[in-house]
Amino acid sequence: MRKILHFCLTVLLGIFSAVTNAAEGIPEIIVPASLNAKENSVEAFRNGWKMKNVSGVSTYIRRTSDGVLICFQDSNTKRLLGVSKEIHKTIFSELQKLASAKGFSITKFEDVLKELPEGKKLFLEVALYDAPWRFYDNRFLKDFMSVIRDSGIDRNQLVVISADQWALREIRVAMPNVKTLFYNRLVKKHNRKDYTTAVFRTVQEKLRTSGFHGTALALNEIDLKPEEIALLRSRDQEICIWESADGTFDKLACVMADYFRTSDPDAFFKVAEPIREKRKTFCAKAEDYKLVAPYDPAKLPAAPPNKRNENPYAGINWNKVQQIHTTSHAHCASGVGLALWLKRKPHPMKFVTLSNYHPASPTYPYNEVNKKNYRILNHKHELVRNGKVMQ
Repeated sequence: MRKILHFCLTVLLGIFSAVTNAAEGIPEIIVPASLNAKENSVEAFRNGWKMKNVSGVSTYIRRTSDGVLICFQDSNTKRLLGVSKEIHKTIFSELQKLASAKGFSITKFEDVLKELPEGKKLFLEVALYDAPWRFYDNRFLKDFMSVIRDSGIDRNQLVVISADQWALREIRVAMPNVKTLFYNRLVKKHNRKDYTTAVFRTVQEKLRTSGFHGTALALNEIDLKPEEIALLRSRDQEICIWESADGTFDKLACVMADYFRTSDPDAFFKVAEPIREKRKTFCAKAEDYKLVAPYDPAKLPAAPPNKRNENPYAGINWNKVQQIHTTSHAHCASGVGLALWLKRKPHPMKFVTLSNYHPASPTYPYNEVNKKNYRILNHKHELVRNGKVMQ
C-alpha cells in the first residue's frame, strides 16, 4: 500500500513540476473568457482558469442602464445576440431576456468574482465611455469599486486595464492592491515609421508621473525598441501584451512581456523554449544603452507626487463670491464664430481665456513635435510652433 501511495505521489509531483517548468521563464498567459464555452459565461471563466499554465482570464466590464455591472465584450448586443441594443441604455432584465432567446446568459461581474479561484488572476478592461459623446461615467467607477469591496476578494488577484489615466488613478488611490495597467495602442498607421516612438514617449511620460504598475499594449507588426523595453524594466513597470497580430509570439515586446493575452495558448507554449532563451540573453538594464532624453531617466525631472486636492474650494465663503458668466472650455473655428459666441444672448460672456492651443498633442518632449508624429496622433488641425504654422 505504501509503495502504491509513494508511486502516486511521485507521479503527482512530476506532473506539478512539469507544469511549473513549462511556465517558468516566459510571460504569464491570459486567455479571454470565450474558450470552450459561451463568451463571458461562467463556464468560460472556469474553463480558462483550469487551463494548463494559464494564469488569468480577461473580460470587459460594462454597466447597464439600471446600474448592473456585467461581463460583455461589445458596447452593443448586435454581434452576439443578433439584436441591436446599447448596453448602457438597456436594463439588465431585458438583456438577459434577449440572451436567453439565443441560448446565452448575461454574467454579472459580482458572480465572476465569486468564481475566482485562489492563485489565479482576473484581468478587467473597463468601459467608462459607453455614454453618448464619450462622457466619463462616474457612476461606473463608483459601482465598480463597490462590487469589488463587497466581494471580499483578494485584490492582488485583480488587474484593471484602461486607456483613461484618471480612472486608473482613482482606482490606484482607493485600492492600491489592485494592479493598474495603462492601455495604449502601438499599432502602425499610415506607414509612419516614427509612430511607435512618438506614442511610446507619451506612454513613458504618463507612466512616469502616474505611478501605474505598467502598460497594456496593442501591437501589430510594430515592436518596441530594446532601449524602450529596458527603460520600462528599469522603472519596475510591467508590460502586458493585450492585443497582438497572429504570429508575433517571438517579437521583442512579446518575449519580454510579463503577461501575454492569447486565444491560442497551445500555440504560444510551442515556442516557449526559444522565448526563454531570448529572455536570458536580453539586456534589460537601461544604463547599458546610450540613451538620450527623453529616454534617459537621469535627464528627466522627478515625477510629481501623486497628491490630489479633493476639496479645492474648502474655506470659501460663497456668500461673498462674485459670479461672472463664463465657461471653462469652448472651441471657435473662426474670428466670426468667436464674436458671435462672446455676444451670445441672453447671457453674454463677461470673462474668457483665449489660448492658441497648439500643440494639443501630448507628444513628449515638445522640441521633437513635428508634422508627421503630430498628425498620426489623430490631430487634424494645424500645428503651430514658435509662431510658425507647420502644416
